[in-house]
Amino acid sequence: MHFPKPPYSIAQYAISFSLVLGLVLLAISSWTLHALNQVDQQITATNQQAARSDLTEAIAEVQHKAERSAHDIAIWDETRQQLANPTYYLYWRAERIRESGLIPSAIEAVELYDVNKKAISKPAPTSLMPPVIPDHTIPGTLISNDAGKILLYYFFPIYADESQQILLGYGGLKMNFLAELERLHGFRNIDLRSIRLDIPSQRYLNTAQALGSIRYVPLHNPASDALRNIILAVMLRFALVLIATVSLAYWLVIWRVARPLQSMSRYIDELHSGRQTTSQIILPGKWGVTELEKVRASLADYHSRLIDAQMNLENKNQEFWDQAHRDTLTGIYNRRAFDKDWDLLFAPGLVKRPRSVAFILFDCDHFKPINDTYGHQVGDLVLRGIAESLNMALRSGDKLYRLGGDEFATLLYDAELSQARLVAERCQDLLKRRDFTQHGVKEPVHVSIGIAYSSDGDTSNLNKLHKQADIAMYSAKRPGRNKIAVYSQELSTAGMTTLVANQETSAVFQAIAAPHLLEIHYQPVVNLVTHKVDYHEALVRIRHGEKLIYPFEIFPVVEARRLEVEFDMAVLSRIEETLTRKLLPQGGGVSINISGPSIVHPDINAKLMQLAPHIAYYKLVLEITETALITQIEQATANLNQLRQVGFHIALDDFGSGYSSLGYLSSMPVDMVKFDISMIRQLVGQDRQSKVVKDMVRMIQDAGYQLVAEGVETELIMEKVSEAGFTHAQGYWYGRPAALQAA
Repeated sequence: MHFPKPPYSIAQYAISFSLVLGLVLLAISSWTLHALNQVDQQITATNQQAARSDLTEAIAEVQHKAERSAHDIAIWDETRQQLANPTYYLYWRAERIRESGLIPSAIEAVELYDVNKKAISKPAPTSLMPPVIPDHTIPGTLISNDAGKILLYYFFPIYADESQQILLGYGGLKMNFLAELERLHGFRNIDLRSIRLDIPSQRYLNTAQALGSIRYVPLHNPASDALRNIILAVMLRFALVLIATVSLAYWLVIWRVARPLQSMSRYIDELHSGRQTTSQIILPGKWGVTELEKVRASLADYHSRLIDAQMNLENKNQEFWDQAHRDTLTGIYNRRAFDKDWDLLFAPGLVKRPRSVAFILFDCDHFKPINDTYGHQVGDLVLRGIAESLNMALRSGDKLYRLGGDEFATLLYDAELSQARLVAERCQDLLKRRDFTQHGVKEPVHVSIGIAYSSDGDTSNLNKLHKQADIAMYSAKRPGRNKIAVYSQELSTAGMTTLVANQETSAVFQAIAAPHLLEIHYQPVVNLVTHKVDYHEALVRIRHGEKLIYPFEIFPVVEARRLEVEFDMAVLSRIEETLTRKLLPQGGGVSINISGPSIVHPDINAKLMQLAPHIAYYKLVLEITETALITQIEQATANLNQLRQVGFHIALDDFGSGYSSLGYLSSMPVDMVKFDISMIRQLVGQDRQSKVVKDMVRMIQDAGYQLVAEGVETELIMEKVSEAGFTHAQGYWYGRPAALQAA
């Protein structure tokens, strides 16, 4: 850091100060008068402060009176009747409320507003009540200027019940602020006739803002003249003492401070230039300033430590880069590293663009049932094993990325399509050889592989590779197909629209047509503060004859057939039936998983709005996976905002398993953050990953979000989750999913 060189030295300042002192001695009377003027200013400021306190107390009295009147109106049955049926509202506003005696004569006007803060009828021209309540003012006070007349408005909510759970609307009062001030409060420090509000007409301010805009003239304090005479005598005596003191200080500054500081300045200049310093600070012996030597020693020590820090900086930077670009579970590259490498392909300044690129996408088949059946710890071991096998199969220099969940990818530069196919076959071969039974997994672990290839170096074709590899990968998942598929135009146009008919496909279509075939199991979500169940997550199954079909069999069919909207509609109908019959305990709630295509679909949004009346009895939570918000983000935001306005809680599900989770938190309307099991497992350790998760929990909690921990299966994890600051927890430790009759 560079500082501008001061124009004068300490010695020059001391000489200048001596000259100024001589001038002060010759003009002692003027100096004393100046001091007295300063005292007068302080007294004036004190009077201003007292006047301001007087005005603040008066405003508080008027506001308190308005609050009492507002409370009486809010609990009056006729007020609630007018909000429910405003047929005779004009008569009620003009005559009835005056006859009731609920408002004093100081209240000039009363207005009622609906829940949207709009007046329930056009206000009378003489009332001058706002047609719409300004934002952020309920309950609250506004003050305005009407052609020199200061008016006070007070707005307040009106509820249908004493517990204030059902909002009917709002009310507003208007009163003559200045007249009420004069009647209620006797001013001791303000000339009442001078009070005015210095703002344009019809502009509204809150009390804090209005206090700064009210102009007034403080009353004169006769004691200030007497105080002035006393201060004059004191200042004359003080001048003599000051002259003697400054003379002594001048000598001390020159001989005891200026010389050591000059030598210290030379020392710092040598440190700044990076040279090995040979200077010593010249300190006086007896009566010297020994703290300066401590400063010099500290500077030298700091300089030495800075050199050491600079030597280690490159190593630290590499370590931080690895931490930011490596997946904490598998140790391979993460989604951030993939995006950087992917963007590099399109960089206009790229010196040598690869002549061909093969995009290989890997996805573990039926990983979710493995995870649900054997637990998340085993699921983590399976993901590590898959990552290790795939990484071993790649060529030297190729990178393996974990894009999220059980999805992996790699980019092969300057490779032929046949080479890409050989790499994919080698991946399958190594996975077949890996023994997953050592982790207790009895079923075979398979990976479907999609390959997309571009050989012309055209960036427009490169940009399509990800989508093409995704289509090929889903083709590889189809029954009876090879687990490796290369993208072709036929796959895009026809191959993804047909599926082999099977029992699960039939069950899904039957459930959509007859939602009663859906069987909803509920898993408790516990509040870690009260240790009571706050709500239950609804988990869907399908009853098909004697067999119960689980999500890992349902959703591949739903996604392949693009039935997300229809299936979610059936699930919502089933949950609506449960809510209507009040089968869930009152005071609890239910969380509903909504897919990405559904959250932007108008029919789903309309169906969710039909559930809004149940919010009066149950807490309704919508769980949205972060990857579901990637497409049509503006429409998703608009729909979620609309649902929040009617009382839904929005939860960001599987936080940490996808990409840019913090980015979604800053832009999406989210109330709750549900941490993925992969991040919860990190809390058990004592390594750097555990600290990162704890810091992230604390940061998100400080931002005001509720935090839910998934996969709490043991007492140890439960304790770690509580210590980290989570507000809610869910997992086998608290209860397994069960139908209502078995819950």
